[in-house]
Amino acid sequence: MTDVRSGDYRRRDLLVFLGMPLGLAAVSVFCGGELPSAGDLIQGVSILTGLLFALVIFVFQLRLQVGSDDRIGPVSRIAILIDELFANVLYAVVVGLVTTAIVVLAGASVGPESDGDAASVNRWWTGGVVLTCSHLLLTIAMCLKRTRAAYADLKA
Repeated sequence: MTDVRSGDYRRRDLLVFLGMPLGLAAVSVFCGGELPSAGDLIQGVSILTGLLFALVIFVFQLRLQVGSDDRIGPVSRIAILIDELFANVLYAVVVGLVTTAIVVLAGASVGPESDGDAASVNRWWTGGVVLTCSHLLLTIAMCLKRTRAAYADLKA
């Protein structure tokens, strides 16, 4: 989303990263979508967030190695892509933590129905979950795009 080289936000990225999740959440809310439960989603998102945090440590270590490698140099295109990847993965961790919190709150907002089964998550909480989950998936896709670009530069 942010270009590390200039610090500017790219308009198309902002449109995709904010517009698409907002659109999906709006469709979810207005169509009355409801999650049947939040338990499995809490587990999945929290595990994914933990793995993203491990990736932050790995990318940090990679950047230290690249900075000291004479073949690559500290200001090469690969180093810049690794810096952008680091910023993106850090952002993905933050989005993952926010998503986990939203899903936990959504799950805590429902009580048991009269027959003892868990009630489904209402459409407003579901919209928030759709918003943050879709934003997290787009952020991970952006990290993959940066990794692919760095690999292409190494291959060339």
